[in-house]
Amino acid sequence: MIKFLDLEKVNNRFRAEIDERIKSILDKGWYLQGKWDKTFEEHFAKYCGVKHCIGCANGLDALNLIIKGYGFGTGDEIIVPANTYIASILAISENGCTPVLVEPDINTYNINPKLIEEKITSRTRAIMVVHLYGQAVKMEKIWELAKKYNLKIIEDSAQAHGAVYTPLCPSGTSPARGADAHRYYATYVKEFARKMRSEMTLQEVKLWQQIRNEQLGVKFRRQVAIDNKYIADFACLEKRLIIEVDGSQHVNNEADKIRTEYLEKENFRIIRLWNNDIDKNISGCIEYIKQELSICPPCGENGAERHKELLTQSAPLAGEVARSAKGGNRVGNLGDASGFSFYPGKNLGCMGDGGCVTTNDDELAAKIRALANYGSDRKYHHIYKGINSRLDEIQAAILDAKLPYLDKDNARRREIADYYCENIKNPKIITPLRPTDTSPARGADAHVWHIFPIRCEERDRLQKYLEENGIQTNIHYPTPPHKQGAYKEWENQSYPISEEIHRTELSLPISPVLTDEEVEMVVKVVNEWV
Repeated sequence: MIKFLDLEKVNNRFRAEIDERIKSILDKGWYLQGKWDKTFEEHFAKYCGVKHCIGCANGLDALNLIIKGYGFGTGDEIIVPANTYIASILAISENGCTPVLVEPDINTYNINPKLIEEKITSRTRAIMVVHLYGQAVKMEKIWELAKKYNLKIIEDSAQAHGAVYTPLCPSGTSPARGADAHRYYATYVKEFARKMRSEMTLQEVKLWQQIRNEQLGVKFRRQVAIDNKYIADFACLEKRLIIEVDGSQHVNNEADKIRTEYLEKENFRIIRLWNNDIDKNISGCIEYIKQELSICPPCGENGAERHKELLTQSAPLAGEVARSAKGGNRVGNLGDASGFSFYPGKNLGCMGDGGCVTTNDDELAAKIRALANYGSDRKYHHIYKGINSRLDEIQAAILDAKLPYLDKDNARRREIADYYCENIKNPKIITPLRPTDTSPARGADAHVWHIFPIRCEERDRLQKYLEENGIQTNIHYPTPPHKQGAYKEWENQSYPISEEIHRTELSLPISPVLTDEEVEMVVKVVNEWV
């Protein structure tokens, strides 16, 4: 039997270190708010790139504490995806707030940012984004809405530990829209450019060395931030010339139109080169650069034809290029505060219940830490009507032992997901789109594949067939929140996209301990189903 998730195998990899840590805790007799709790909080905060991590009892409490920490209550509305695990919504209800449901994007299963603004009212206080199944939500539009309407962004990161979200701006010659996004860009653009200079691709390095060796008589800058609005791979400001290496596939989209209009207005010209151009015809690339430099700006209409004459391949300009390892933030650092769950089955799971809140807000962090400890900021001194929600020492020690391996485990999950996506050919099965399928610039690490969700009109029959053939599966989730008995007041509401997902979704096995043979068997059995 290929288990859906073999937790024994997952945790046995760390058994020796975990045993040693638990023994040290038992020997010392300190079980709450001790060394390991503090150590894990520091390490996880650093991992997420935030100032604060506050451990708590579970993921639901983490969201509950965030909402309570902000003081939201009766009469306040919080926007939340209709397609989510019910805990996201329960946290809102628990605080007396009104959940306002928004349909997902069928291509990502996450909240559809285009549908949020129409649900915003004078009572809206926050947008809760859920990085469902392990994929980071597309945030640009949400940042803009949060700024426009003065809303908080609460992340439910319970399924996406380690996912890296790369904004589509700044990058390449992207449009300037990111300059006004929530807590982003401006000074960030310059930091992004500096980091890109230290991590140039082999082709960028090769071209840069050749440009310098050729003594072109003008000054080129590499990975340069222009007007703090976009980053060009190489630019000669004197000649208003930009060189883009390996432009992305975003051709003729709205972002490219905005970018082109801006560049034309500023009299910039653009040379577009594939990596293949540089590898196989570097002399042709340099000759093209020289000819373009001989032209006074603005460029004539025949620029594209000259390019074709000099090179055998032309490349579209990078309208929205982003390198996730260079410009991205991890989930947990995409909003104002984030709630994590460390339930055993998570990508980073403990051996019981556990959770945490991450934030860069000093005041909120202090309040949440007190709220989680009976509202106490020090022993027997209670300043809030708090709750009891703490991460115990044993769970913190286990999580801290597993954290260094999280990125490697997520990488293995991506390998399996890629194999599934590329090899499941059954026409009755809809496989999920990867981040690079919907946004090639985004980066594969925007998804950590906590769940591999397929869709099938005959979901129940398929699940029975797989079980009979030795493959365990699961459903995430059989019933949407608005059809649950807990929310009878919504029973007449209709969210057809969410209902479609819940009716057809089936989760295949995916975990870092699956062998290649097991993955291949899953694909074989799925493809043989009729």
